Amino acid sequence: MDYIIRCTHRIWEEKNAGFCATHYAPDCVMHTLAGPSVGIEKVIQGTVSTLASYADRAVVGEDVIWSEDAPGLYLSSHRITSHGTHLGDDSFGGDASMVMSGVTTIADCLVRANLIVEEWLVRDNLLAVQQMGREPTAARRSRMRSIRPRARCAHWSQLSPTRISVPRPQRRRPRWKSVGRRIDVASAAATGSAV
Repeated sequence: MDYIIRCTHRIWEEKNAGFCATHYAPDCVMHTLAGPSVGIEKVIQGTVSTLASYADRAVVGEDVIWSEDAPGLYLSSHRITSHGTHLGDDSFGGDASMVMSGVTTIADCLVRANLIVEEWLVRDNLLAVQQMGREPTAARRSRMRSIRPRARCAHWSQLSPTRISVPRPQRRRPRWKSVGRRIDVASAAATGSAV
């Protein structure tokens, strides 16, 4: 738990995007609402871009849960609340709005040998767009135009699929048996007979 909180603090609060290189694997996979990306360079680029747009961003890591699935292999999930002023232009928020916004993010990490090898990141972008006074559909169109058409689908060829085998549930027969007659509860109550 301390590893994730400290890492989040150093990257975001201390504005140290280079710190990503020591905590993320070189070939890490990042899953975001914009689609997956592969490689530490993309992680650092996304961090620098966000810091440029929200230079005063304050990030608070909260409610970390984690488990050790195997020796040296950890899964963590934590909620992040961030507040910042939209000071720089970006493809999502558009032109700098100078509006303070606060959003919640959920970050799930797979950590192997003290390096984040895969991360799933979900952020409440709708709330951020609404707080900036933008219309959500226009923000989505602006974001989609900023992504090159071939890049929208190219990430699928870079990822190796993971197959998960889930056993099918067995069909269960009900434990009750029909008694062969239908009981009208209202008429039984009216006549005083036992049901």
